[in-house]
Amino acid sequence: MDIDKKIIYQNLREEIMFNIGKQDVYIVAACTAAIALWTIALNKPNSWIALIAMIVLFPISLRVCDCRYSTAFLSAYIAIFIEQKNTSGWEYAREVYYDNNKRIFSSNAIYLVSKYTFVLLSIVNTVMFWKIRNFNIIVLGSAWWGWSILVCQLVVIVIQAILGYKYCNTSKLKQKFMINWEKIYQQSNYDISTTKRECVYYESCK
Repeated sequence: MDIDKKIIYQNLREEIMFNIGKQDVYIVAACTAAIALWTIALNKPNSWIALIAMIVLFPISLRVCDCRYSTAFLSAYIAIFIEQKNTSGWEYAREVYYDNNKRIFSSNAIYLVSKYTFVLLSIVNTVMFWKIRNFNIIVLGSAWWGWSILVCQLVVIVIQAILGYKYCNTSKLKQKFMINWEKIYQQSNYDISTTKRECVYYESCK
């Protein structure tokens, strides 16, 4: 089947832009929801309303990670199968540029803030919760409940930090995908060049 690479490229680029758009919507929604809940919590004041914000932020952060994962996945496919590692193509040239200028990205303040947006929101949320309670560890009449809530909040912050480190840098994700796509690309060329039907994988042709 003859497939037009231009059509594939356009469709994949549209899907990438759709994922980027969803990511921005999720982040704006997360910030809006958090600020709204914090405002209500401070006006009451009610620490439990502040705690709800963290519960809302966590699933949204997972959706953002999913969008970044999909973007890197599709971008890597374009770089290998369509652009064929040609620096005249945007997806591959972007990774070459990133690979040669990692320090610029790692030292950029805006990049770092965007990378750990949900970490910062979770930290603010945790401090606000305990500030409203005057940093009193007694919750529901027991210190045990207070320590349990604090531990859960710290665990969420750590998870957010890990997700931020792993998924925010789409270029780092993309490089891993490019290695895997490269293997499939080489394998597909091998399959086409052979007349042996059973040679679907390298191992079967040894």
